[in-house]
Amino acid sequence: MRPMMGSTLAVAAVVGFVSFVFPGIKQADAGGMSPLLLRSGGRVTVLHPDQKSAVTFASDSSENAMLNFDGKFVATTKPGANQTTVLEIRDPWTAKITWTQTVAGDWRVEAISNDGRQVVLGDPTISPTAPSVPKGRTVTPLLLVGDGNGSKPITLPGNFVAEAFLANNAGVALIEHLPPTNPTSYRVRPFGYLGGGSGEPALLQPIGGLKTAPGVTPEEMQGERLNQTWNDRGDALYTLYDSTGYPKDDGVFVHALDLATGVARCLDVPSDIDAGAGKGKVVFTGTHKLVVVGRKGIVRMDIQTGVIEQKLRVQMKSVGALFSQADKVYVSDQKMFLEYQVSTLRKLNSIKFKAPIVAGTINGQMPPIVVDSRGSIWYAISDPVNRGTYSGPITNDATMLAEE
Repeated sequence: MRPMMGSTLAVAAVVGFVSFVFPGIKQADAGGMSPLLLRSGGRVTVLHPDQKSAVTFASDSSENAMLNFDGKFVATTKPGANQTTVLEIRDPWTAKITWTQTVAGDWRVEAISNDGRQVVLGDPTISPTAPSVPKGRTVTPLLLVGDGNGSKPITLPGNFVAEAFLANNAGVALIEHLPPTNPTSYRVRPFGYLGGGSGEPALLQPIGGLKTAPGVTPEEMQGERLNQTWNDRGDALYTLYDSTGYPKDDGVFVHALDLATGVARCLDVPSDIDAGAGKGKVVFTGTHKLVVVGRKGIVRMDIQTGVIEQKLRVQMKSVGALFSQADKVYVSDQKMFLEYQVSTLRKLNSIKFKAPIVAGTINGQMPPIVVDSRGSIWYAISDPVNRGTYSGPITNDATMLAEE
């Protein structure tokens, strides 16, 4: 398994607009814009575009920052005095600290619970970022930190990285990298309470694998992690992987991790849509379906079975922003911003921007708000309205939320 790749998107030349109209949206409806939260390149920033892009929260360059699933909490770690790490959990919209704790040693955030009250810290020297494949190791130190509960050091035999908290904070889903000294594959291992009680947590048996049903010994999986998308409740996580070039070569698939039931499944993605490394992305939609977009096609998948319900042939140079609102899915192809209906995969609208679109709001904001590779923030309506500028780095893993 190779690390998730990210590179800064190049700024493109200026071109003219192509007009289109989102149904029911008029340019006069633009009005004022609520605060926006942008996550890009491991940094988190909240700004008010209409107030001269005033920043109300920004993680420092020395901090490791991670959001919970819906952006209501952000956990940051930074070096403290006397070889310590300062952990701070904030409401990013107000920048107010919810709770903080200083712990001995050097740590980074690997997972944060949905309610923001628990955090898993890991070794920052073992890989560039938490989702990356770690260096070889036979023992993994983790630190469980809770609001008002202090911290608990955990040492696990093997090579692990925290993926996400299980539902109801019953434990943590870990990615076990195999073989531990030279990782080339992975599987999911829960770290939780035996019998669901409140006693001492323990490393439990693997929970699912490639095309594996509950109760069947899970296989080890291989692949390069491309991108992730949460469901609307924060109890399921869907990760797009590409195993092309690995010995098993199971192609491109979505690793569906149900954090409520503890079942992990792998859902095949058709090879002909060309959604492999550097080409495709997956998104959870408001209709409780998965949509995978590649350079040669778009598919709508059943979220439980992985059955391909519909496929649309497209030709894209690159898949940039991908986000969904209700029965609409939005995707950018360099400077083109495209709207499709999830239930039919019918193309509804398109617009051409001056620079490549790299992110769009993912929590139901209408009209859609997008940011381009120059950091310009736009209302995506018939005649786009520029509302501000984001001055931080923009990478191809950027995501954006609007304040509800």
